[in-house]
Amino acid sequence: INLYPRQGVLLTEMVRRLVRRKVEESLVGEKKEESSAGGATVTVCETGFGSGHSAALFLSASPAVRVLTFDMFQRPYQLPALEML
Repeated sequence: INLYPRQGVLLTEMVRRLVRRKVEESLVGEKKEESSAGGATVTVCETGFGSGHSAALFLSASPAVRVLTFDMFQRPYQLPALEML
């Protein structure tokens, strides 16, 4: 993903807000002090892994983010990059 620095900040903040909203929704009807995020995750689906820059950006936004990527992984550097993430 080729982003200007400000775009990266905005995208990261958007993902963090989605995670917070999902966690809050999962806690509705429960006492917040007795609960944790548990299985609250946000799945980001991307077409094309490339070098893994966007996947790394999404994953760094929150531990509750899961990235689902579709790619043929024909470039020699892609699988090692995927394994690093």
